[in-house]
Amino acid sequence: MIDSIFSKQYRIGIAMVDTKKQLSLSAIETLFMECASLHCEKMGLGIIETEKQKLTWVITKMRIEIIQRPMVWQTINVRTWPLEQSKIAFDRDFEIVDQNDKVLVKATSRWCLIDINSRKPVLQESLNFVYPQFIGKRNFTPQFLTIKNIKTKVKTIRYSPRYSDLDFNGHINNAKYFDIVLDIIKKDQYEKLDIGGVQVNFISEAKYDDKLLIEFSKFNNGLSFTGKKNTDELVFEFNLYLNKN
Repeated sequence: MIDSIFSKQYRIGIAMVDTKKQLSLSAIETLFMECASLHCEKMGLGIIETEKQKLTWVITKMRIEIIQRPMVWQTINVRTWPLEQSKIAFDRDFEIVDQNDKVLVKATSRWCLIDINSRKPVLQESLNFVYPQFIGKRNFTPQFLTIKNIKTKVKTIRYSPRYSDLDFNGHINNAKYFDIVLDIIKKDQYEKLDIGGVQVNFISEAKYDDKLLIEFSKFNNGLSFTGKKNTDELVFEFNLYLNKN
């Protein structure tokens, strides 16, 4: 019997925090992806099993709400559970809770299985396994936020993916995008930000030889980042939502 909710305890180490000694955004994303992968392993749908079928998991959307940022040396539990799936999408929610079961961070995500060779999503009906019907509570309604096109650009930078950015799929690791966009912001400006939420749309893959053009903009309650390759092919959309003081 597979548990519908997967939980793993972590103690936040020094490599997982930023200059304010709080769990970094990229570390939050990494913990979520790791726990999702571990849960899939228990379901028989992990990295090794899917690779045998020439498939691999990719994440296409992530929404995170930060209620209270965990701090260095704090012990936390990361929980995740799958939601209902569509023809190609597998939705999954997450929570980070403290030792008193207080929710510190909650999130939702959308995944799909792609063919390793064609890099195209695979229809669920064509898969050689049955995805467990675990229907858990949804953290958000609506589930994902719409990222609007911000016309006023503050800054545009060019970025070449590094080897250390890549994951086993050969493209930029999803968690790396959090570091890439935040590196555009100056240190003293970043440390003043009170980040309450994130919405990221991962639209296409960025590989080692790709050249990215990243546009940085501001809007009423946050910061917006858009990454493109090959002049106009959208790679990612990334919004940071700030708490109002």
